[in-house]
Amino acid sequence: DGVLPNDKERKYQIRANLDFTPIKNVAVNWSSAYTNSLINQTPAGNNAQGVTLNAFRRDRNYFGNASPDTIAKVFQQQLDSYIDRAILGTTATWTPIARFSSRFTLGYDRAALENRNVRPFGFPAVPLGVIQNQRWANNVLSMDWVNNYEFNVGNDLKVTASGGTQYVNSLVGDVVAYSENFATPSPPTVASGGVKLADENRQRVITGGAFTQALVGFKDRYFFTVGGRLDGNSAFGKDFGFQFYPKISGSWVVSDEGFWDEKLGTLKLRAAYGQA
Repeated sequence: DGVLPNDKERKYQIRANLDFTPIKNVAVNWSSAYTNSLINQTPAGNNAQGVTLNAFRRDRNYFGNASPDTIAKVFQQQLDSYIDRAILGTTATWTPIARFSSRFTLGYDRAALENRNVRPFGFPAVPLGVIQNQRWANNVLSMDWVNNYEFNVGNDLKVTASGGTQYVNSLVGDVVAYSENFATPSPPTVASGGVKLADENRQRVITGGAFTQALVGFKDRYFFTVGGRLDGNSAFGKDFGFQFYPKISGSWVVSDEGFWDEKLGTLKLRAAYGQA
């Protein structure tokens, strides 16, 4: 319960995580979470049809009436938000040998929201009533596949090669319905209003591509990385295609050198260049 009469929140949450090894050299992680919330709010603040402003202004309020019974009618307004969120993910890691690993991740994220604003029949300032209902949802599906292979060239040179693909598909949409002028004081719906308006928006964005990189380490203090990504995004249109974005970097752990005085602490120099 909140400070004002209509301020309330009810929330349910559940989580489940599981790690298991179905076969030798394969580890699987499953994670899931679900949240359901209902938030009720009181019309307040700098709101011409709310309780705070009209009570503060007394007989000079938007109702022209300082009667507590008149001002209290604003509590009939329903400001409700229904929130649903579900996140599911699973990762499988295959390690056939100590130097090689392959990891595949699949994820799904659904967020949904319903905002309901009802000023019923007989409400001050809009005696015939108004209702607005918005339903919004965002669904995201993602896949990620990464492979790593490590090997040594002599005693001082170590190479880590990586490569994989990624895919993200996002669909977001919302529908807003509005109506006013109810014929009776019965519980209103959008369909029961005499004047109706509606709006809908949808957008799908797909991102996909592949990447590769090689990390070379010498004596565990000189490092060099070179790699690149091949990415495509539906926001740029069908004719845009895939684009290549390179990257390169190098680093030197100066404080690991023999001439470095330990009293000076640690020092690492790094330079990098990349495109996206």
